[in-house]
Amino acid sequence: MRPKAVRSAVRTIFTLIAASCLGQPYPAPVDSLPQVPDFPDPLVMADGSPVRSPEDWYGKRVPELRNLFQHYMYGFPPPAPGEVRATVRRTNPAAFGGEATCLLYTSDAADEFR
Repeated sequence: MRPKAVRSAVRTIFTLIAASCLGQPYPAPVDSLPQVPDFPDPLVMADGSPVRSPEDWYGKRVPELRNLFQHYMYGFPPPAPGEVRATVRRTNPAAFGGEATCLLYTSDAADEFR
């Protein structure tokens, strides 16, 4: 990754953290997020209270950060499919000169996800 792209990614991450630390209503539109020239403290929660223990970090701050990343950067994952079936389509017992067996599978998800 280029240094400029890394700096941009880091700036975006810390802007998201800063938005949560400044008590910005969540989720705020990207256009209205504040520009923060310095790195915010990742150990301050969205309500302004400090992270004082591992329980605070894993129980409160990590979910806050996960929600920020999901909302502004990665999006939310789709629900897991109910039933997935796998079928062996082809077998090659002579793969790698007979050292391995190569199996070709196809998978099919339940109809509700088509």
